[in-house]
Amino acid sequence: MILPHLTGANTLLAYAAFAIGLASPGPSVLAVSCAAISATIFYCYALAFSTHAARHAYRAGERWVNAVLAGVFAYAGVRMLLTGQAR
Repeated sequence: MILPHLTGANTLLAYAAFAIGLASPGPSVLAVSCAAISATIFYCYALAFSTHAARHAYRAGERWVNAVLAGVFAYAGVRMLLTGQAR
């Protein structure tokens, strides 16, 4: 279950940022450190959310999580329509 987390879009962007930082002539410390921090965070997320306990906790509250998020997005969509901010 860890493979989807390590090959996701955000993780690949972190890898790309790290590679670009290393490939540039004289990589800046800031670029390399940001890429390393991002990669470390994504690895930690992958490890944390691939555990049995995390999967079980999500499955137990999946209906509530989806309901709350649906409500938040519906509210945001209605607000954009009513205020004329929809593009």
